[in-house]
Formats: sequence, structure tokens, C-alpha cells
Amino acid sequence: MSELNKVERDQYVYKQLSTRKQIQTTEIDNIQVFSHEGLKARLDALDQLAKIEPELAELVDLKFFCGFSFAEIGALQKVSERTVQRKWEKARVYLHRHIRADLPL
Repeated sequence: MSELNKVERDQYVYKQLSTRKQIQTTEIDNIQVFSHEGLKARLDALDQLAKIEPELAELVDLKFFCGFSFAEIGALQKVSERTVQRKWEKARVYLHRHIRADLPL
């Protein structure tokens, strides 16, 4: 992962953590709240993925942090939407396994 992408990602995460708004109690079920350790584990896992498979880490950045759809990512990378979905699944499995291994019980 390039240093610029890492800086942009960190800025996005900081903005999301620092921006608080009033929410309705009905919205709470849809919100995932991460502890500092949980967030750090997720970012560390993404950094590890970037070292092993930079293309998958870029996909996670585009999908998760930038909010692009699979179709949009496919158009950017000149591959089919289905190819992007397969790569997304591969990245998701890697990150899930890495994060679960790092989190305390």
C-alpha cells in the first residue's frame, strides 16, 4: 500500500472517529463500534495484506474507505465485477482470519 493511501486511510478513520452526531436509538442496531484495539487490529491486518497482496489491499481501500461499488472498482481496474467480488471475498477472508487471531478472547 502506498504511503499516500495509508495517510488518506488514517485521515478517513480519524475523521470518522472524531465526527460524532446524535442518533436515534433505532439506528444503534446498525452501527458497528470498534474499540481502539479492535480498530488497530483491523488497520494492522490491512497493512499486512498490503505487504502480501497489494492489489487486494487496494481493493479494500476502494470498497471500504472510498465506498466504491464492485462495478465501479471493476471499471477502474478494467476487470469484471465478478472478478472484483472474488478478490473481495479473498481479502475479506484473509482480514477476518488475521483479525480473529490478533484479538484477545
